[in-house]
Formats: sequence, structure tokens, C-alpha cells
Amino acid sequence: MRSTSPRIEGLVDIKASMYVMAIIVVRELGIIHLVVGREIYNTTFGIVTQALGRINQILIIFSKIICQMVFFVIDMDNYD
Repeated sequence: MRSTSPRIEGLVDIKASMYVMAIIVVRELGIIHLVVGREIYNTTFGIVTQALGRINQILIIFSKIICQMVFFVIDMDNYD
């Protein structure tokens, strides 16, 4: 029996150097237990900031494409 996973609509830039996920999405998906460590990164404006952590190798499904991805978790309370 296949379990149903939560579904969230999102935008993915496949040529991005890193992928980010807002903490609100992490909580909504119920995967807060997968967040590890703290990460420091530079934004496109050269500002050094800190992520709440990282989610390593989470299974993401885009239509018929299935892949493993790593996300930085950032402190945002909305989807924008």
C-alpha cells in the first residue's frame, strides 16, 4: 500500500546553486525532524546570512520525475 504524502505547490529553479524551503513549509509538511545543523550562505546581494538548517536528500516528485534534493531551511513565515 502506497502512503499519501503531503502536497505543496512550489517553484523550482533547476539551475540554482542551492535550494531553499521556508520554515513554514517544513512545518506544514511535518518534516521538521529532518532539519539538521545550521548553515551560512551568501545571498545574491552579497549579504551573508544564516539558514536554520538543512534537509539532506529528501525525495521530491515533480509530475513523473522523482529526485533526491537538499534544501536549506530559511526563517520565513510565508511562501513568497
